[in-house]
Amino acid sequence: MTLPVNRADRIVELVESCLFTADEVRRHEQDDAIVITGVTFQFVFHPDRVRGVREELEELVRVIVKDEFFEEGGGGWSISQLCEARDGTLWTGMHGTVEGFVCLSIAAGLAHYCAPRSAWAKLPGGLPYVVFRKPAERGPSN
Repeated sequence: MTLPVNRADRIVELVESCLFTADEVRRHEQDDAIVITGVTFQFVFHPDRVRGVREELEELVRVIVKDEFFEEGGGGWSISQLCEARDGTLWTGMHGTVEGFVCLSIAAGLAHYCAPRSAWAKLPGGLPYVVFRKPAERGPSN
């Protein structure tokens, strides 16, 4: 899979594509919604659409998330450290983009918060720590 040059824009597109639309909400179609609360926003994701972007999201996790965030690495790190990709480049300066990436990753089962929201205020900067599961490596036949 070829990833876009602008990862931030692609993540915003993925998050927006997985949200319930206003029409779906008006028709009360969100009974099976995946609701994830971020730092400032609550995201209501459509489970089928989340499943549909999981492979691309896994690839983004592979290239963005540093080892400190993985269970097998550092065991989790502050969401504030996620603006910098594993290659040292700043992939976004927008905290909302990072928040969307984290929440979509949680919805897809690729990440989780290290502590409940009630404990976030005690963490540095009052921001949550998140831990990611390493996506399975894909070979040429996958």
